[in-house]
Amino acid sequence: MPRRAFADLELWEQRLVGTASKWDGWSIAKDRTRIRVRLRRNGKAVDSVLLPSPFTWSEASEPDATLWIRQLRMAWIDGSTLKAAMEAIAQKSDKHGDDLGFTWAETVESFRDSVMTGRNQIRAETWRDNYQPYLKEALRLLGSSNKPKDGFTLLKRTLQKWEGKPSSRFACCLALRNWTDHCISRFGVPVTWAMSKTDIAELRGRPPVKRTKAVLTDEELLTLIEEIAKSNGAWAAVVMILTATGCRPVELSHISPRRRDDGRPGIWCSYRKISGPNRCDERWLEELPLFGPDGSKKTFSLAEKLDSGALPWPVGRDGNPRRLDGHHVELFLKRQGSWQDLVAKCEARGEWCRSYSFRDSFSARAHRLGIETAQICRVMGHGLQAHSRAYRSASDASARDAFDI
Repeated sequence: MPRRAFADLELWEQRLVGTASKWDGWSIAKDRTRIRVRLRRNGKAVDSVLLPSPFTWSEASEPDATLWIRQLRMAWIDGSTLKAAMEAIAQKSDKHGDDLGFTWAETVESFRDSVMTGRNQIRAETWRDNYQPYLKEALRLLGSSNKPKDGFTLLKRTLQKWEGKPSSRFACCLALRNWTDHCISRFGVPVTWAMSKTDIAELRGRPPVKRTKAVLTDEELLTLIEEIAKSNGAWAAVVMILTATGCRPVELSHISPRRRDDGRPGIWCSYRKISGPNRCDERWLEELPLFGPDGSKKTFSLAEKLDSGALPWPVGRDGNPRRLDGHHVELFLKRQGSWQDLVAKCEARGEWCRSYSFRDSFSARAHRLGIETAQICRVMGHGLQAHSRAYRSASDASARDAFDI
């Protein structure tokens, strides 16, 4: 298989390979599904070693593998071998006090597998956002010369990185507690590493202030779509779908054209969101119209365009339609001046604008148009309880209009 150029690598691959970019003679390469570290002298290969099996060539392994490679570099002595450096790491203090023959990094890999293939079967994006940063910092501390000796100390020192960030501190507490519980249950780690509710209550600080989620007006949404369409018709189509159907950003890669019972084209969503013991059903998406400042009704005929293949879509480097989720949508929107202006406008009125705001706006718009709540829930793919708890059903503007009688 030909070697890929650095520019053609995924961002996480670039970060992994770049770990050794400033080390003379060191390089990192993919070896089938594994990670190989190489050492060259005078342009000739002199040594190489595969990282331990828990580290695979994957985005999920990248943070832990990067930390391990840096430890390998520190343990390596010029004139020695990479294998000797690996053996030195194995004897170091990244094993817990009873030295049961595993590393903390291995417990993280086991925990990742547990939450992604068992339990709630979280997505890779959820692991990346809600677990990976905090466990990466914990592993760094556990690999230091002054490593924590128990769960309370580990949590306290890990939280220091997110001082003044209540939401991140809450997520950190949850991630580390679940991980150490896994270590105790699966690896026999001493119970001194457990993090009790008392520990968390003491260390996490004040809860984050609940932000008011933005509900965008029809005019704001139409203007945003119009501005994006001027430079990128494919991404304008993505924003149209999010706006008109209220689907979750992650569901963009799970929609397809399908004929309804009466023969009309429709949009089918095959995504089944998992929430605790519940899983939402596959469902039809419904397009909700927008209304211009003059009261004119605006629809995009998305089902018909998707059915005929006339709906443009962002294309990846391989020439195929891109798989999209909330992360990709946020990255695109943050680069758009029209979106930046809209975020600032929402902030000025005390609202939090993000890619999910299209979904909240759909909910409020459906209520404003008098659609029954049960039907809204069916189309949005959640239950009544989740709808009343998590989604807005009105805005200041709609409330003002409702009482203007």
